[in-house]
Amino acid sequence: MDWVGEKAMRLFAAIQIPEEIKSEISARILQKIPGEKFSKTKKENLHVTMLFLGEKSDEEATHIRKKFDAIRFDAFGMRTGKTGAFGKRVIWLGFSKGGEEASMLAEKICAALEEKSDRFAAHITLARNRSAGQKEFLEAMDAISGESPEMEFEVKSVFLMRSVLTQNGSRYFALSERTCSSKVSGS
Repeated sequence: MDWVGEKAMRLFAAIQIPEEIKSEISARILQKIPGEKFSKTKKENLHVTMLFLGEKSDEEATHIRKKFDAIRFDAFGMRTGKTGAFGKRVIWLGFSKGGEEASMLAEKICAALEEKSDRFAAHITLARNRSAGQKEFLEAMDAISGESPEMEFEVKSVFLMRSVLTQNGSRYFALSERTCSSKVSGS
C-alpha cells in the first residue's frame, strides 16, 4: 500500500502472530466472548503491540521508518499463557514465555524511535469493553478461563504498522519489517 503523500497516518510497532495461532485463538477464545457488549479483535488483526505511535505526518513517518529500520535484536521464543484484563476495559491473552525478551525489544524500539513508554506488558488484545457491566464482564472472563492453549512461536521480525480505520473496523498494513540479527539460542 502506498503511504507517501498522505496527511496523517496512525502508526504502531508490533510482533505479528503466526496464522495457525491466530486461528486457534479465534476458535478457542474469541468465539466465547459475547459480541454485543464487546468489540472483539478480528482474527487477522491479532498481534502484540510493542509501541503505539499515534497519528504521524508523512514526513514524521518517513523519519520513523528510517530509525525503525536500524533496530537490531536477537530472535526469541514466545508462548501464550493465561487470559486477563486491564480493569474492566480490555480482555487480553498474556505470555508464559518471552515476555521479558519482548519487553527488552520494546525498550530498543522506544530508544531507536526516541519515544517514551513505561507501561509495556506483552499481550494480545482480544476484546474491548463497549458496554458490559461488571456482571457481564465477569461472565465473559469466566467463559474464556481455561481456554488459553499454550502455543509457541519464534519472533524473528518486528513490524512498523499502519492502522486504517474503516466502517468495518481497523485494517492493518505493514510499512516496514525489521528482521532479527540471529536465531533463537538453543534452537
